Amino acid sequence: MKFYFAIVSLALFIAAAMGGALLWDGSYYLYCALNSGHACVSNNRWITLFLHFPVVAASRFLDDVHVLQLIFGLTYALVPLVVLLVCWWIVRDSAPHLFVWAALGLGVGTLFLQLHFVAEAIISVQFAWPLFLAQWVPGRKKIHLTVAILALLLLISHPFAIGLFALIGVAAILSGWKIPVLRREKWAWASIWITLTIIALARLIFTSSAYEAERISFSVFAEGFNALRGLPGIALLSVFVAATSVFLSSRRVKGFQRGREIQAACMMLATSLLIIWATQPQAWNSSFSYRVVAPFASLPFFVLAGLDGLFPLTLPGHSTATVSWRSRLLMIQTIGVAFALTLCIQSGSWYQLQRQLLAIIAESPSACISLNDVSAQFEQGQMPFHHWSVTTLSLFLQGNVPQKVIMENPCEEIDFSSRMPVNGWEFQGWGTTRIFDLSELEDALK
Repeated sequence: MKFYFAIVSLALFIAAAMGGALLWDGSYYLYCALNSGHACVSNNRWITLFLHFPVVAASRFLDDVHVLQLIFGLTYALVPLVVLLVCWWIVRDSAPHLFVWAALGLGVGTLFLQLHFVAEAIISVQFAWPLFLAQWVPGRKKIHLTVAILALLLLISHPFAIGLFALIGVAAILSGWKIPVLRREKWAWASIWITLTIIALARLIFTSSAYEAERISFSVFAEGFNALRGLPGIALLSVFVAATSVFLSSRRVKGFQRGREIQAACMMLATSLLIIWATQPQAWNSSFSYRVVAPFASLPFFVLAGLDGLFPLTLPGHSTATVSWRSRLLMIQTIGVAFALTLCIQSGSWYQLQRQLLAIIAESPSACISLNDVSAQFEQGQMPFHHWSVTTLSLFLQGNVPQKVIMENPCEEIDFSSRMPVNGWEFQGWGTTRIFDLSELEDALK
């Protein structure tokens, strides 16, 4: 397991160092937090109170935006790593074979948007994994406390908490039914999960923003599933086959005696496709919509994990040496390699795009650059920065004293006399902000 956690940690660090947290609306989140001096809470995603605290606290002592950007990215990178560590801690003593499902869930189920660290939809799915696995093992006081903390974090992360709490509640009910010695404990937790489901639903109904209301539509979900067309969908399907083989081969199901060969072939195919996908910004650019279907794409892994817990290879509390552990450990390590390669290559691709964007900014004779003019210099679809947050991204790329700026709208339509638009709804007055010295940019634009 040391190898697995080492390569996953390394990949997440590289992704953070390459500026992954600035991708899409990440740059605005960082700008909002640093410029206001407190966490940027958007659409009732109160989880940012905790995720933005380190960079806001650091900004009171540091002013280098590149260093602050790294702190911001590393904080978000810790989320999937800590979740995986907690999953392993929960199952390692009584059911270590269950960890493979968390490795699949985070290593593949949320991989397509892992570089978009700030996506609360992805974070919510990741938070659900230790809660789900905890339903299949005997509880201890420390596990109960950890589960309670993660449950509260999931509640304030995203409306997906509604379905995820319901799913975890079903797992608790089935676990209590299957394992009599755990019945009282698990059914008590089931009542908690049902209560949290109701609270999360009430929170969505009574406090949802206009944005969240707009996202509940067939067209939005259709767009999300379209993000899986082509390489991502084939890779995900291949991993589903490998995951099914993991479950069936460990139970000596006829036709799956050669499970290792099936798993190796499927994972080699998936990894190859994911690497190709990661090298092509025009391919992974469309994954932005994946966030709305991430729970559905992860559902098969949850189902297999539930079946694995419902029909255990060994009963909780017995020897942790199971027939399938060696093959599952190999599968876990393979998933770690696939995750690390994909994330590192995609991070490098995003880093190169940032360098290209910075070169365009430097070469521009005008202090104001229209986004359409920038996009015209890239291949069709190769524009992950073609987003409403491009203005804040262009500021961060230039450091503390930006001299030029990219605007989403045509520059000639913007009045810079007293302020500068940050996006479609927010403006920044001239002068020195908490993070940027805009005096040179003001002189050039007025």
